[in-house]
Amino acid sequence: MQEVTGSSPVPPTIEAWGRFCCFNYFKQFTSCYVILPFLEQVFGIFYIKRRSGGTEETGGAEGTGVFASFCEAETPVPFALLLFCLKVFGLAVEKLCSCTKNTIIEKNRTGGFSMDERLMLLKEMSELPGVSGFEDEVRKYIRGHMEEFSEVTKDNIGSLICKKQGLNETPKIMIAGHMDEIGMMVTYITKEGFLKFQTLGGWWEQVMLAQRVVVKTSNGDVPGIIGSKPPHILKSEERKKVTEKDQMFIDIGASSKEDAESMGVMPGDPVVPYSPFQQMKNPKYLMGKAWDNRVGCAIFMEVIKELSKEDHPNTIYGVGTVQEEVGLRGATTSVAAVEPDIGFALEVDIAGDTPGIQEFEAQAKLGKGPSILLYDSSMVPHRKLRDFVIQTAKESNIPIQFNAMAGGGTDAGRIHLYKTGVPSLVIGVPARYIHSHAGIIHRDDFDGAVSLLVELAKRLDAAAVAEIKAD
Repeated sequence: MQEVTGSSPVPPTIEAWGRFCCFNYFKQFTSCYVILPFLEQVFGIFYIKRRSGGTEETGGAEGTGVFASFCEAETPVPFALLLFCLKVFGLAVEKLCSCTKNTIIEKNRTGGFSMDERLMLLKEMSELPGVSGFEDEVRKYIRGHMEEFSEVTKDNIGSLICKKQGLNETPKIMIAGHMDEIGMMVTYITKEGFLKFQTLGGWWEQVMLAQRVVVKTSNGDVPGIIGSKPPHILKSEERKKVTEKDQMFIDIGASSKEDAESMGVMPGDPVVPYSPFQQMKNPKYLMGKAWDNRVGCAIFMEVIKELSKEDHPNTIYGVGTVQEEVGLRGATTSVAAVEPDIGFALEVDIAGDTPGIQEFEAQAKLGKGPSILLYDSSMVPHRKLRDFVIQTAKESNIPIQFNAMAGGGTDAGRIHLYKTGVPSLVIGVPARYIHSHAGIIHRDDFDGAVSLLVELAKRLDAAAVAEIKAD
């Protein structure tokens, strides 16, 4: 737009004011993508007239286009009314274009779909680095989002505690999700510059080779890949064997130990799987790393946000625990800080809806609702609490599933053993391919878990908890 000079750039007439407003908002409108060139060709967009030595000068397309001819009209008041209507129209179009532009930006970021606030939370939580013992960035993120809704503290080994006061101080309801993800730690740098590592959490060797990782150093991120032999040089017997973890190494593109050290790499540095979030072609299927267990953390964050709009007869403690993947350690300390009356571990569950898994091995399916874990190696859930949850889901029309897990455990395994015992249960979101670089969850299952926990929070008053604990 041509710059307007002088102490009085726009003549103080109704007509000039109308022209200025119309032009200003239509310029914003036409700034979106290909609309500006189109309107310039069709309408001959005009610039603001200025006074210069008693003559009028115009910029843009002189004497051409509908708007240019309108400018020469000798009926300023009707024309001003017309321009006022166009201004209002321009405001509406500006808003529409802004929404369209934001949608296009989000499509570029997510593979074709716009993001709501909850989906953005899942994306950001998934992509945060936070292997066991190195949960700092996850803790910082949760704290930053939850201080508005709760009183945030932490225990001495780093578990984050978000206290949401309700109508009463008790009963205390602990809803816990662990912040850590499986990963690795650098233990040794070879003279050739390759990294040996210790796994943090349960890794299956077959999902590790040739996967990308990021080494988190004091000097910044160093990308790498877990090295593997090309099949062309593998002997027939080697092809049938699984490469053991102690034979693996990470290639960071260093030529020597000194080169690796110059990058900032040193023993003790955490190694994080690299796997950006992706909304799939069916937008309810969400692929990313660390669903185990950023899902649980995101659930308690959303539950507390939802409860900020409603009364609840208790106090909710959303807890992001540390080091679950290496021994349920954060749950052991944080439960002592909270001293809950009821405990829920918020987890992922093993989805059994892929080829190769028999239904009796894992019953949960994506998109069929959150799951209730009936058994794992660390806990048999409290039966009356289990039944209370099932009844609440039924009355709230929230679909749920059931599952059992012969191996593995959850934070509930420590929570339920605190002092004289805490009635506890695991509520999960089914996930495919857990304990690997990337897994898949379903948005409906996550939303259902949040809704179920909100309903439970509104119902678990002193009388309900006493009834659960009674003989």
